[in-house]
Amino acid sequence: MCALSFQEELLYWGIEEDSLEWCCKRRYIQKMEEFAELNLQEDELLENENGSESEDESRLNMCMRHLHNMVEKPQSGLPGKIFACLSVLFVTITAVNLSISTMPDLREEEEKVRPLCIW
Repeated sequence: MCALSFQEELLYWGIEEDSLEWCCKRRYIQKMEEFAELNLQEDELLENENGSESEDESRLNMCMRHLHNMVEKPQSGLPGKIFACLSVLFVTITAVNLSISTMPDLREEEEKVRPLCIW
């Protein structure tokens, strides 16, 4: 609710969101997204009560939302943090592997072994 009050104050005083400091703007946008998600969840609950969506579709939507949050917003929970750590780990391993493969000493050993492996 604070984000909504803040938005009303911005509108009242005629302050554009772009003029906010980066940290405040990021937090403001995050709170507005959370509020929008809560509204969507409430709307989905009302639709489910009315029987307009099947149970399978709502479960699929919920799973897709959780998957989206996990990948796009690592701060959303433990699965997101684990996914972010694994992503960084794989990128680091790839960078180290590519760096090691360009070392001259290893290239010489590879050239010695390669002629023996040709069929």
